[in-house]
Amino acid sequence: MIKRAFYQQSKLIEMGYSRRLSLNISACDITIPNFVERIAEVAEQYRVPTGLLSLELTESALVSDYERLHQVIETLSGHDIEVSIDDYGTGYSSLTYLSQLPFTELKIDRTFIMAVTCNPRKQNIVRATTEMAKSLGLMVVAEGVEDLETASLLKRYGVDIAQGYHYSRPLSFSQYVLYLKRTCNQMPAPVKRPRQFGANTADIPKRP
Repeated sequence: MIKRAFYQQSKLIEMGYSRRLSLNISACDITIPNFVERIAEVAEQYRVPTGLLSLELTESALVSDYERLHQVIETLSGHDIEVSIDDYGTGYSSLTYLSQLPFTELKIDRTFIMAVTCNPRKQNIVRATTEMAKSLGLMVVAEGVEDLETASLLKRYGVDIAQGYHYSRPLSFSQYVLYLKRTCNQMPAPVKRPRQFGANTADIPKRP
């Protein structure tokens, strides 16, 4: 599955599309010997710059061996590979991990985004989470954006990237290529992603 993702990413690069490749990693992945080196080797094999890679940590990875997790994230950073906390606000995602591990991105779970335009409590949570993440130099991604009103509200809060049906349903690779060809002139330039705490971020782009 991972090699297939890198192969498809290499094809996108050949077509001139420098989009990020995001991969979910679990506790099992963290325990694989030389896990990061293997990812870097596959990236080199398919000529995919590691700077285009983002590994999203699932809840199981966050509650696994902390020391091993810290080591893996540090090694990923050394390869210029971004690390994201997926589904933040649910399960074991906590301030402890944000304060101690060098993440580059925080993804707000869709449960806080759905109906956020008519729910003041959710609005306060999303706004506060975004402000906290930005103060740490993290990119902020909102999952589950299904309408323009929600996208506009999130942009006002400072969210960097939105994902959801408002932009596109899940697509096959061939459908995604057609989507890029159809929308590339309408899409903002890729966000310049901060590599250290305190970095500035850009406006919200549309991501399928």
